[in-house]
Amino acid sequence: MYAEQNGINVKTLSAPTTWYMLFPLSERERYIILTEWLGLTPDLVNKYQEI
Repeated sequence: MYAEQNGINVKTLSAPTTWYMLFPLSERERYIILTEWLGLTPDLVNKYQEI
């Protein structure tokens, strides 16, 4: 999505996910949902960016 917004042609590729990988892969989404529900605003994208 970001590449297309910047004029870069991309092709997507998806692959099936095994059942035992669903929990680790969805950990980030659960973290975001929980922090938003608590009213927190984590800045995950710019965590290490200099101010």
